[in-house]
Amino acid sequence: MNLAVWPGHFPKLTALIAGAVLAAGLPPVHFWPAPLVFALLIWLLDDAPTKGSSFVRSWLFGFSFFLLGLYWIGIAFFTDAERFGALAVPAIVLLAAALAVTIGVIGLIYHRFRPQNLIAKSLLLAACWALAELFRGPFGLWFPWNPIASIWGNAAPMIQPIAWIGPYLLGALTVIAGASFAGFRRQPRSWPLPVLACGLLIALGGAGAVRLTVLEPAAGGGQAQIRIVQANIAQHHKWDQDKVRQWFFEHVRLANQPAETPPDIIVWPESSVPYRLEHPENRLAVITGNPFNATYLMGSDFIERQGDTLKLHNSLYVMDAAGQLLDRYDKVDLVPFGEFLPVRWLFASLGLEKLTPGSVDFIPGPSRRTIKAGDLPSFSALICYEAIFPGSASLDGERPDWLVNVTNDAWFGRSSGPYQHLVMARMRAIEEGVPLVRAANTGISVVTDAFGREVARLSLGEQGVLDATLPAKLAAVPLFRTAPWLITFAGLGLMLLGCWIMQYFQPDVRKTVAK
Repeated sequence: MNLAVWPGHFPKLTALIAGAVLAAGLPPVHFWPAPLVFALLIWLLDDAPTKGSSFVRSWLFGFSFFLLGLYWIGIAFFTDAERFGALAVPAIVLLAAALAVTIGVIGLIYHRFRPQNLIAKSLLLAACWALAELFRGPFGLWFPWNPIASIWGNAAPMIQPIAWIGPYLLGALTVIAGASFAGFRRQPRSWPLPVLACGLLIALGGAGAVRLTVLEPAAGGGQAQIRIVQANIAQHHKWDQDKVRQWFFEHVRLANQPAETPPDIIVWPESSVPYRLEHPENRLAVITGNPFNATYLMGSDFIERQGDTLKLHNSLYVMDAAGQLLDRYDKVDLVPFGEFLPVRWLFASLGLEKLTPGSVDFIPGPSRRTIKAGDLPSFSALICYEAIFPGSASLDGERPDWLVNVTNDAWFGRSSGPYQHLVMARMRAIEEGVPLVRAANTGISVVTDAFGREVARLSLGEQGVLDATLPAKLAAVPLFRTAPWLITFAGLGLMLLGCWIMQYFQPDVRKTVAK
């Protein structure tokens, strides 16, 4: 089969279909065979006659992957359809097109080096894919959504290796496993590499299964009882000024429901309090009628006036049962176009606005913090978007006892978005080796153990409270947490070194594969 002689635009159509299949591997579908399309991508790139065609084919592959993987972002535009609805489709198409450039560059690199044997091809593609993920994330565009490793999000043993090697290397190994099947195109008996690559993934999964059974929790765990409030308020209703008070007291009502075991901590989602909690009367309204001696964690905005200037933070407040403020964490990683308008002077001149109400941009807080409130276990807060960033869920040297992720995924309705967000939040629990408490306005709210496994859950679209005992953190610190970027770049460097060795120091192999 020679893809170069396929009629018309068949290779381009194939690239689009392959990218769509890869998107099916993402949450909530988790189609595990999806990485096999990386073998198809290698075929397409091998037959691309020019660097331009290599770019186009890989760009189309990425465009389809991002379009279907991120379609749900467009739903947010319809929460205020009159102002933003017309922008939904163009915005998602442009976003997918822009992100796909990072995949198009992979095609250019592949064409430049033209690897001649299957091992070199697989290693080069995997390393470049991981580097593209890093560029879209913490080392470039600051949008690390949907790493390939999230394909394994519903398989607890398979996702455990990120505790050792992190999500980017696990994703790279997944790419290698899929790409290794490209050898069957010209060499039907080229089974050793696929067997070796898939065997390595299976071995990592086996090691993950062992990790789930042999690691011991730290002493003193399970001492706190958690209650999560999930009010299930649609985003367009949250903006209804006539019902703001109603929604607020719906949270109060849910928090006050009887509990078999009284909670020590009550967690409300992101932006659940529409009033300024600096005012004592608003804090007292939160605890109205509450029968529990609990500490509250609540999402609300913090507004600071400096002369004529307003400073706006998306914050998590910590309040005791008497209504006294104990601490406040201000969100560090903000959502571009959602919480602030990047390059405001340019986009504002084009008539664009951020999606959240008001003309004032949110500003980031100073840094992550480990918070200690009274006798409760220490925690690190992740507000919404912050849960998607690998290797930064807590400060170095200050490993918390648990993570709390408050979010409002109501922006994205009943779509793939909340499921994808949840998987990435669970990854942070695995990286830290601590349990995760996730409070989401419309779901999905969960409590996980330190392995990222759910021990309690309120599904998408449900209203209610979730009561659970906080699991213990692991006694052993996960390896990835100790030096996340050293481990990541060392692993990718070894892949590129292996590619170079196979490309230039095994001429006999190259000739054999090229036949």
